[in-house]
Amino acid sequence: MGGFVSLANVTGSSITAAIQAIGSGGTSVSAGTFTLAAHATQMLDLDELVGGLPGTENQAGGLRVEYKGPMNGLMVVGGLVNLKEGYSATMPFGPYDGSSAKPAAITYASAGLMAGAPEPMMNFPRGTTFQPYFVLRNTTAGALTLSAAINWMASGGLVTANLPPLTLAPFATVQYDMKSAMAKLGLGNFNGNINLSVSFTGHAGDLIIATGSVDNTGTYVFEVEPEGVSPTDSKQVAYWTTANGFDTTYSLWNPTAQAEDLTVTFYYGDGSGSYVLPVHLAPNDSTMIDVMMLIESGQPDANGHMFPMTETAGSAIIRNTVAGTVKTATGTPLPAPLTLVAAGGTFNVETATCGVTCITCCGYSNPAVVPNPIYC
Repeated sequence: MGGFVSLANVTGSSITAAIQAIGSGGTSVSAGTFTLAAHATQMLDLDELVGGLPGTENQAGGLRVEYKGPMNGLMVVGGLVNLKEGYSATMPFGPYDGSSAKPAAITYASAGLMAGAPEPMMNFPRGTTFQPYFVLRNTTAGALTLSAAINWMASGGLVTANLPPLTLAPFATVQYDMKSAMAKLGLGNFNGNINLSVSFTGHAGDLIIATGSVDNTGTYVFEVEPEGVSPTDSKQVAYWTTANGFDTTYSLWNPTAQAEDLTVTFYYGDGSGSYVLPVHLAPNDSTMIDVMMLIESGQPDANGHMFPMTETAGSAIIRNTVAGTVKTATGTPLPAPLTLVAAGGTFNVETATCGVTCITCCGYSNPAVVPNPIYC
């Protein structure tokens, strides 16, 4: 297994970045200092960055990139690659500002982790099976105690079960043994999707999580980006496609104790129209939407419109059907906030290409109060 890290300076001034490699047990070594000119990009080899870690600590762990400059002035991306198996996955990087704010209860969740055999209509090769993975990294100098749970649909209905609690040592990285945990819950032969949540008390950025599913050959990797569980005005989906053998799927999970009625509006890439799909989620319920299957179903939407086969790309937005208290300038009520965990992926079975579909939370962000004159 190899990999890369890419640094991109998006500012008009040079930036110097220091990289630390942290082993699975928390050992930290300097991986070098790199100066990037304005708007420059540099690609780094992962094996070279972690080569100074002792023993087997260079087999798993994390990286810390520090620089002085504006927030988001340096973009950092990374990936893991195994050319022999055709395996590839992104390395999640998250901001960390060492906030002195009071610790708070935080929950992250991932929706739609595939386990066992996939749906036959997804056309994977015969014998393909998936196993969820769950990797956690403590970015702080103190121990971090976590509680985790999984949610799935059984023959008797929805089931939620707690996983054994876990304490991460300072700066440690752990790959949770999902196979054993699921076997203990009687899910050794489970076929379907599970939802995963992890909770702790701390600050945003204290914990970095990577979740997803990988098949038995290491060829298909379906990453699921964890997201914070909190109310948002809506969820916006940047892109879906069904062109050239690709398909896009979305997993939606209602992690609350109240039912939610939603609309998923698919917009066509050429701007010619939309397709509105109503979705009802009972408490803790989840569902998966396969865009290709939706088109092929030939069912009219809530407005009587068909989803044309000729439309092969576009975007989408997920809203609450319940009207909220906030109104537009014309007095029209806006949809009420929703608490929803959503994940999306675009894949091509024939080429073994899988990628995360970006889903953003549309809520209030970056509020500020600026005096003289004062405005909000």
